Amino acid sequence: MASELGLSSATGRHSTPKLAAGGANYVSYKEKITEFLTGQPGFRKHLTGRVKPPAKPADLKENATKAEQDVHEELLDSYEDEMDEYLQKQAAIASILTNSWPDDVHQQLIGIRPVHKLWESFCALFENKSVLGMVDLLVDLLRIECTGDEDEDVLAVIDRFIKKRNEYISAGGQLPEEVYAAFLIKAMPSAYRSTILTTFTAAATIGASLNFETVRTQLKEAIQFDVAQASRKREEAKAMAAKFERHKQQQQSKNKRTCHNCGYSGHIKAECRKPGGDKEGVPLPPKKGKGKGKAAAAAAEEKPPDASESHAYVAAAVPDRALRASGTQSLRLLDTGASQHYDGNLANFVDIRPCEPYQIQTASGIEYATQIGTVKFMCHQGDVEKTFTLSNTYYLESCTTGLISLTRLRKHGLIFSNAEAGYGVLTDLKTGKTILRVAERDGVYPLTTWRPEHATAAASHAHAKSARKPLTRKEAHERLGHIAHSTIETMARNGSALGFEVDLSTPIVQCEVCIRAKMKGIRISKKHRDPRSKKPGDFVSGDLWGPTRVAARGGYKYYGTFLDDDSDLAYVYLQKGKTEVETLGHYRDFEASMKTQHGVDIKVFGTDRGKEYTGGLFDKHLASKGTARQLTPHDTPQLNGAAERLNGTIAGQMRALLLASELPKSFWGLAVMYVVWLRNRTPTKKTAPKSPYEIITGEKPDLSRARRFGCRVWVRVHGGSKLDERGVEAKWVGPSMETPDSHKIYWPSKGSITVERDVRFDDEAVFAGRESREISPCQVQKKTKRNQRSMEAHGEPSESPSERPTTPPSETLTFTANDIAPDDPDAPDASDATSDVGERPSRRIRKPSEYVRRLQGGEGVTSGGGGQFRKYARGLQIPNDDVNSRASIAYAAAAVPRSYRQAEKSEIWPEWDTAMRQEVSTLEDHKTFSIVTRDTAGNASVLPLKWVYANKTDDAGNIKQRKARICVRGDLQKHLGFHTETFAPVLKPTSRNILLAVAAHHGWHVRQCDFKGAYLNGVLPDPVYVEQPEGFDSPDAPRATHIWQLHKALYGLPEAGRIWYLTVSKYLVDELGYTRSEADHAVFYRTTETEQTYIGIHVDDPITVSSNLDALVKLEEDLNSKFPLKINGDATHYLGITIHQDRAAGTISLSQASYIRDLVVLTGQENAKSAPSPLALGARLGREFCPTSDEERGGHAQRPIPDCCRIAPVAREQHPPGYRLPAKRVVRYLKGTEDAQLTLGGSHIGLVGYSDSSWGSEVLNWRSMSGYAFTLYGGTICWSAKKQSVVALSTAEAEYIAMTRATKEAMWIRQFMGELFGVFIEPTVLHVDNQSAIAMAKNDSFHSRTKHIALPYHFVRHAVASSTITLSWVPSDANLADLFTKTLDSTKTSRLSRGLGLTV
Repeated sequence: MASELGLSSATGRHSTPKLAAGGANYVSYKEKITEFLTGQPGFRKHLTGRVKPPAKPADLKENATKAEQDVHEELLDSYEDEMDEYLQKQAAIASILTNSWPDDVHQQLIGIRPVHKLWESFCALFENKSVLGMVDLLVDLLRIECTGDEDEDVLAVIDRFIKKRNEYISAGGQLPEEVYAAFLIKAMPSAYRSTILTTFTAAATIGASLNFETVRTQLKEAIQFDVAQASRKREEAKAMAAKFERHKQQQQSKNKRTCHNCGYSGHIKAECRKPGGDKEGVPLPPKKGKGKGKAAAAAAEEKPPDASESHAYVAAAVPDRALRASGTQSLRLLDTGASQHYDGNLANFVDIRPCEPYQIQTASGIEYATQIGTVKFMCHQGDVEKTFTLSNTYYLESCTTGLISLTRLRKHGLIFSNAEAGYGVLTDLKTGKTILRVAERDGVYPLTTWRPEHATAAASHAHAKSARKPLTRKEAHERLGHIAHSTIETMARNGSALGFEVDLSTPIVQCEVCIRAKMKGIRISKKHRDPRSKKPGDFVSGDLWGPTRVAARGGYKYYGTFLDDDSDLAYVYLQKGKTEVETLGHYRDFEASMKTQHGVDIKVFGTDRGKEYTGGLFDKHLASKGTARQLTPHDTPQLNGAAERLNGTIAGQMRALLLASELPKSFWGLAVMYVVWLRNRTPTKKTAPKSPYEIITGEKPDLSRARRFGCRVWVRVHGGSKLDERGVEAKWVGPSMETPDSHKIYWPSKGSITVERDVRFDDEAVFAGRESREISPCQVQKKTKRNQRSMEAHGEPSESPSERPTTPPSETLTFTANDIAPDDPDAPDASDATSDVGERPSRRIRKPSEYVRRLQGGEGVTSGGGGQFRKYARGLQIPNDDVNSRASIAYAAAAVPRSYRQAEKSEIWPEWDTAMRQEVSTLEDHKTFSIVTRDTAGNASVLPLKWVYANKTDDAGNIKQRKARICVRGDLQKHLGFHTETFAPVLKPTSRNILLAVAAHHGWHVRQCDFKGAYLNGVLPDPVYVEQPEGFDSPDAPRATHIWQLHKALYGLPEAGRIWYLTVSKYLVDELGYTRSEADHAVFYRTTETEQTYIGIHVDDPITVSSNLDALVKLEEDLNSKFPLKINGDATHYLGITIHQDRAAGTISLSQASYIRDLVVLTGQENAKSAPSPLALGARLGREFCPTSDEERGGHAQRPIPDCCRIAPVAREQHPPGYRLPAKRVVRYLKGTEDAQLTLGGSHIGLVGYSDSSWGSEVLNWRSMSGYAFTLYGGTICWSAKKQSVVALSTAEAEYIAMTRATKEAMWIRQFMGELFGVFIEPTVLHVDNQSAIAMAKNDSFHSRTKHIALPYHFVRHAVASSTITLSWVPSDANLADLFTKTLDSTKTSRLSRGLGLTV
């Protein structure tokens, strides 16, 4: 049976593949024939040789018994059957194979059996060919190319290429995929170069190699698209030609008509206007273009009587939204009593939108219509089918028969008359033309109508995209942020919001998320406040909630609220710390918002007695505004009930949103903003049935943008080629509070949040193209394009109340064609209108240049420009790491845009725009540039400009200013003029610490200031030409024809830093009489009998120290007279370091708490426990963990406080996968000591040094670690940990080399201090914990053991001999430099840190 099935399958019901002559299709033939034979029962084993011929039974013995003979006979029969089956399958397979081969192939393989050998011999003919054979195939492959003929089939060329490639591979040829891809690209015509270029760019962008399959797929898709487009154009051309031919024939036949009245051709007697004609005396209609209304009327009059007509009543543009239809016919009445048009069938609407509830008096009582839209219908008028479009029709579900308001039509010139017996006639008053003629029935005028086919299709398609059925109670509860079900029912019954429908017949489902998030204790008795508020602003309460263990995105740990007692409107803000300064700033924003938006003055402000309200600043501000203060008694925050209860409600809903969305806890800030946005738009117990929003604005809120927090959305991605995907999946985290009809979108793949407009939700609702209809209590709507995204604090979109219509929009009468097709869902976007051929290839991502790295490190601009900048505290760099596990980084990273386009899309765009305008204004004030034509530059290079953005922070890490700076792409500059030197000195950290230590010891004054546009004060010796900056293109001088000629230096020019330094240095020395320090060229000093004044300059950030305050003030005035200066007063925050001076104690403390907090957030260690020491005791890190690129090194920062100097070797030796534990421990140690301060002063001990080493601490090359520290007046002024460059043979030798490095630093410090404060008399003491090293430095008695030491290391002997330093032995436990060379336990780490001046 199996054999019969196999033969039948092989020979009958299946078509057998055929091998082409010469084996041209060998590869595809082999695959098909193999699959064909494998599909036959039992054939596979024969083809592979696993089936052997059956064994023949042994011959029977001569004297065999009868029984033996019978058994033998059975064995023979069985053998014969098995052999027959074996031979049948062998013959069937051989027959299939040989019949599929050409004769020349069959002739070469005659007689080869069994079939598996036959198959192997056949494959050998085409595979594993000789070198010459493969070369021939390769040459044939290279010769395949397009000829360039217009009618050439490019797809056939690709298929021919693939076949020849497969032949080459089957013959044993092997080439990389990139080579095949290159061969195929070479074979294509030049028309597809843009597709090839796009493929190359996409592969380079993602770092992938270009393979053959990718190129083939992209080319075939592009070619198929072109073929389809060409086919469509041909069909359109044929259709147009046929239409033109028909029109021509009609005109010819019309022109052949002859008038029997006047004898002229082209018309008949019934149309003749000459004497005797039927239209004698009737004037001719005006020509086209002489009047739209009359021309339209004449055109309608001349239309053939059997042609269909179309009338439309069109209002203002409405959103493209439709609902599904059910049924095609409906009855309408022409009603003289109806004030509006009504329809009860949603299927009749071609578009519909929410509207203000419109009260309607019906027979059953008062009803409300909440939706309005456009209805399109057709009806018979004699033999003519007319199409009508009726706009501004209210949807009223109880209205089973549609009503056409004759009152509304009369306002638009359509007059209804029933003068004709039994009929009502609707006439156009202007033209006198009859629009409708309806028969009277029982005193009414019914009209049988139906929907046009194209309108039905459009409605169905639009509904499939955007129709939204009423929500269940559970869906509404989740979508509105888990609010109470009673509130949902109140909103649904009273129409309290637009775009919100709930089916109240659905059951209330108990929400487990709410139980977990909102469970409360037993209530305490309520106490009403007297007197009650009578209008907004009478009483406002405030409260602060927090802190949280997990910081919100942006580093926030608190949120606060202000609650208006009358309107119940809530204002929410996020806050990093519990400080009065920060809280007062938010209150001022709220106060200004209430005043500007609603004209409300706050009369009474009530809070508890928290320190964020009672530090004195609030009292001064409230007194200046005339606002009364109301505080609760001590330890009774319950009496601040409304605000306390509000924060509890917000926190419960926030937890519910996080639990339901499963987003990280760091999203709690976004959840709080969304909760308050919803709360202000839903009825509360005090305001029901209205919402606080409606109470304060008089407008109903629109909840159409409300969605489930964290739901999945699809976002339209702009840019890219036509083959790139257009919709990308993301998470919805709230409506945008600043940009109308936009949404906050979280990108899990990037870890960032952006504001997007083209968004599609899972329920297929699309948000795009609708104007905002809401007003914000804290936002002023601006009409300019640049200021549309205004900033506000509690997240409510804005619109002027006057923009909301209070009456139905007006209608106008127009004519539409019957054959207009419905909207094409596949119509291309405007962004797709351009061809790929002209697309500009995307630029590759460049690594940060030297300019950017120096700018990130807070140093001067010495060369280049770049594409990145600082986003965190100065010096902190972002690692190139997977951001999926760094959710808390994204918000801070997005806070500083990387380009002008990102800044324009930012939620705080108005602030960046202000900063940019200030920068350009500063350039103009300094006469930095002049606008010239491009011809002025001649052959000189025109350099591009780049906007660089940064945040200025205070000592608490709070942003106090947005800063935008124009930088020149100096890395592209080819001509540097005569300025071959570009180095600009900056203040050394050791110099800064020495100045501060001396100031602390003597009680001197320390002040700081900031040069405004420092580089703009340096005059360029030669003109430099640059492009105009983005966003400041003038119509009178467009960027295409005009450029900037720079007269003064800008940031980014290689010579700019040096020119500025020389300018300010010359002024200080020549004009103000200061002397430049030879030890540090960034320090200048002036010493007189009455003062000692010092100034250190770090680019545009000077710090000044003086014994006389008047001298400092005079210095600031002199500098400000020459260079614009921002005077900050006493130094509090300099180059990312917080400075606190206590003159009574004679100390100055330095800290970097905000820097450490940024680092903790950066590494995702907010919830980690602190570590007692930077590294675990006994930890050894080797070269196997060393980074291999700047990006890997850039992820680890060094803390400018001495206890973590050991981070330097950790950062140097970190590399995945070994870096995670040591690096995380360092961050956890920093987290535990973020409040630590380096205290300078407080002691009378002068300069003291410590030196130490760890012998052979690096396990791979056995090099030692050197470390030193110098203290001045009790505080550390400099420290170092560095690996030695040679291998030391003993601990003494390692200590000796370490002493040399410490000695060099000591000599420089002595030179610097001697120059500024007087010559040192006594040598500097250097403490060392190795007696042998001290002996080696003092004499040469150990020559036999030290003769191999390199000569430079004997420098220490000269310093000892010249009494520059003196060496002193100290126990290891007391050697402060021990902290920098080895891992220590927590006790010793803490003790040595205190010895260095580090206090908590």
